[in-house]
Amino acid sequence: CVPSPGHCISKTFRQSLYWICDNSVSWAEANTLCKSEPGRSLVKIDDGVENDWVQRNAAGASWLGGSELNDPEQWAWSTAAGPAAVPFWSFGLPVPGRYQNWDSDRPGNDQCLMMQDDSTWADRSCATTLPFVCEQPIRMLPPFPGPTRECDFFPVPCTGTGGTSGSGGTSGSGGTS
Repeated sequence: CVPSPGHCISKTFRQSLYWICDNSVSWAEANTLCKSEPGRSLVKIDDGVENDWVQRNAAGASWLGGSELNDPEQWAWSTAAGPAAVPFWSFGLPVPGRYQNWDSDRPGNDQCLMMQDDSTWADRSCATTLPFVCEQPIRMLPPFPGPTRECDFFPVPCTGTGGTSGSGGTSGSGGTS
C-alpha cells in the first residue's frame, strides 16, 4: 500500500523499499502513514551511504524516523519493531557504532528528526510539516535448497541412501536412483 496515494513514489536501495513522499505532514502523521503497512516505518539511517542516497532521492528537507519523544535524553529510531527501538544518541553523546549526522554536532531543543537539503540532520518541532521517507524491508524468498527426495519429507526408505534394514528397501545391491 502506498503511504499517501498520489504523493509517493517507491525506490529500491540495498535490501529495502523506500517510499519518497512529497506531501508535507507533521512527524506524527508521517510516522502513522508509514506504519499503516506492517513492517514499514519512517526511514532509519544506518550509514553515510544510505544517508546520501536518501538525500539525493528525497523531496527536499524531509522527516526521518528519529525522535526523542519517548525519552528526552535519548534519540532513537521509530522503527517497525517499536516506537523507539534503536537509540543513536543518548545523554548528549552519540551511541557507539550507530550512525548520526547532526548539522551542529548535536541536537537542539526540538524532538523530531529531519534531513536538511545538504544531507545533515536537524531537530525540529514535531508539528512542523515536511515531506517524509518511509522504509520497509524487501521480503525475499529463501534460497532454493536444491533437489529434494521423497524421503526428505516422508518416513520411507530411499533408494541408495542406506535406508533401513529389513523389508521395504529395494532388492539387489546398491540400486541407482
